Amino acid sequence: MKLTHLLRILGIGGLGVFFAIPQNAADVRQLTISEAVHLAISQNRSLKIARLKVVENEQKKTGEHSGYFPKITNQSNILHVTELQNIGIPAGAFGAIGGTSVPAQGVLLPQGQNTFFSSGTQIAQPLTQLVRIHAANVIAATEVVSSREDLKKAENEVAVQVHALFYGILIARLEKQAAEQQSTYAMEMP
Repeated sequence: MKLTHLLRILGIGGLGVFFAIPQNAADVRQLTISEAVHLAISQNRSLKIARLKVVENEQKKTGEHSGYFPKITNQSNILHVTELQNIGIPAGAFGAIGGTSVPAQGVLLPQGQNTFFSSGTQIAQPLTQLVRIHAANVIAATEVVSSREDLKKAENEVAVQVHALFYGILIARLEKQAAEQQSTYAMEMP
């Protein structure tokens, strides 16, 4: 509804601009009706927005289609320890066996490493979600078709408005010529 109203305003404004421009201007460009329609369709901002809406819906459909494929996720962690604790076991701390101390000399046991890594990768294909994914794909495909139909409807409305403006201009010129001829005829009559 808003687009139709906007197109009418643009058509009336274009007609007003046409009549405001002198007819004998040096930079007047002659257009055929097909050129005028093509020019109006290619430069109309509402149609550009409608075209972008079609592209947006196509991208949305592609995104929904990707739900059919397995998803790969990765979660990685890294931990860096700046200060390590060591355990020192003195010689003979566990007693003596056969006259020999256990351990025979002091032992230093390092606790851990400086950096720890962990990484987990998962590939999942949720089969229970396929019904929801299919429904989302059908909706996205419907939105693409709907946006294309809206674009085509808007293009047709612009073409109709251009035709109406074009024929309105022709009628106005003919009425002007008729008025000039009547004026000339009236002056010639005694």
